[in-house]
Amino acid sequence: MLKKIAIIISVVLLLSGCEGFSFKHAEPAVKPVQIKKTEKPLQQFERGDVSIVGIGDSLTAGVGDDQKKGYIGFVQQKLITDEKLKNVTVSNYAVLGYQTDDLIKRLNRPEVITAVKGADIIMLSIGGNDVMKVVKNNFINLTFEPFRKEQVQYEKKLKEVLQTIRERNPHAKIIFVGLYNPFKYAFPQLSEIDVIINEWNNGAMSLINNDPNADFVPIADLYSGGNDKDILYKDAFHPNEKGYSLIGQRVFDKLTKLELTKPGYEETQIIR
Repeated sequence: MLKKIAIIISVVLLLSGCEGFSFKHAEPAVKPVQIKKTEKPLQQFERGDVSIVGIGDSLTAGVGDDQKKGYIGFVQQKLITDEKLKNVTVSNYAVLGYQTDDLIKRLNRPEVITAVKGADIIMLSIGGNDVMKVVKNNFINLTFEPFRKEQVQYEKKLKEVLQTIRERNPHAKIIFVGLYNPFKYAFPQLSEIDVIINEWNNGAMSLINNDPNADFVPIADLYSGGNDKDILYKDAFHPNEKGYSLIGQRVFDKLTKLELTKPGYEETQIIR
């Protein structure tokens, strides 16, 4: 079955020549969408009563949300309206197309170092483009082996990312948003990709669980049912506004198990 997806993906990749790709559902021809590493100018870090910093790939950047808020914007609004926090600032340094190698380099940018050091909450997603790299490099003979080989490197690099964050900020709450199957909507019969995503998520979750002040937020199940069309952007690849709101709700639920007080956070249930 993996060979079947390899044939389809190879055509799309050859046509698009891009970092990622997407499928337009129910169309007689595939219209590739170019997804390049698009680095915006670094935002000015601003500290608020609660300061959120986003790092990673397009999922944290909010690509696909026409409102340009993504799941981080959803969480910010919920903290203001539901938790009555007056000043919740967001500085988002996530970049479309980023792989884990790219994130490691970005964490060494002076502006990002300053932001991470001053953050109360750090939200990140990374790994989806690492999976895509394996597909792109092995589409002629796609098997489980290259994914599992790359997973070892992914976990090694993710460990470095987490260690770097902790060296610069020992107290911030870390929220890691997991991977989902980007082929689920276009090719629901390809259950092998679900196995790969599950294995990568388990590896990332094991690393996150080693940090008592970090949480893994799973989202793969959001794309395992029949609602994919309702929560995907028109590129059939990224979440849309509704999809990001579902992700944001899960992140918010994790955060509201904590009293958002300073210095640091205390593990207490908020009574509503």
